[in-house]
Amino acid sequence: MEKLDLILQKLDGLDHKVDSIERKVDSLEKKVDSLEHRMESMEHRMDSMELRMDSMERRMDSMERRMDSMEIRMDSMERRMDSMERRMDSMERKVDSLETRMNDEFFKLNLRLENEVFFGIKAVADGHADIMRKYKNLLDDRYDKEQILVRLVHHESMIHEIERNCKKCA
Repeated sequence: MEKLDLILQKLDGLDHKVDSIERKVDSLEKKVDSLEHRMESMEHRMDSMELRMDSMERRMDSMERRMDSMEIRMDSMERRMDSMERRMDSMERKVDSLETRMNDEFFKLNLRLENEVFFGIKAVADGHADIMRKYKNLLDDRYDKEQILVRLVHHESMIHEIERNCKKCA
């Protein structure tokens, strides 16, 4: 019996160990269930993130296409700006050329004014002074003639008076 008690004791010990192991297994199962639940939750989150990543990838593709389009437009604008810059350079050269020509023409015009026009004006002024001198002489001559005429008329009138007085005396 002793052996049986010993065996029962050992069985009780084993039973306690099995109960302990069962509790540990139950605890492990709960942990595994919790882990499985967490894994499922993570899978859902991963699926959601994958969907978001797909959406972001589509948006990035769209943005990339827009960026490509903008790059093409920028290249076109750059070519247009280069063309405009060349045209502006050409216009600048033309303006410089015109400015040089205008300065040359202005210089020539000044020379012509000094050499021809001013000489002509001086000649006209000299002629005008000569005409004014001759006109003054004519006016002086005319004044002298008018004074002589006034004296003549006065003398004639005095002669007529004297003749009348002589006829009255005779």
